[in-house]
Amino acid sequence: MLEEIGLKRLNTKHLVYVLLERKGKKLQGIYIRLNLIIAVYVDDIIIISRIRAVIKDFKDQLSSKFNIKNLGKASNYLGIEIVRNRAAGTLRIY
Repeated sequence: MLEEIGLKRLNTKHLVYVLLERKGKKLQGIYIRLNLIIAVYVDDIIIISRIRAVIKDFKDQLSSKFNIKNLGKASNYLGIEIVRNRAAGTLRIY
């Protein structure tokens, strides 16, 4: 389903999908800027993007096909602690 909406699975990490910006500069055939990163593990996903509208659009497409539950901002994913400081513009994982 993720490939159907334009996401590409990484060859190195089969549970990670990306949506590439189609107007960015190319570096060895790969677009430099990513619009969306999706990490999938069983029935959990984490959605990463700098653009909120991209996240909303992805959630809308996903919810049109599946019954999904939004758990809000991630603070823990697969045992990894996620700490975001918007004021400082930082994101740390432990």
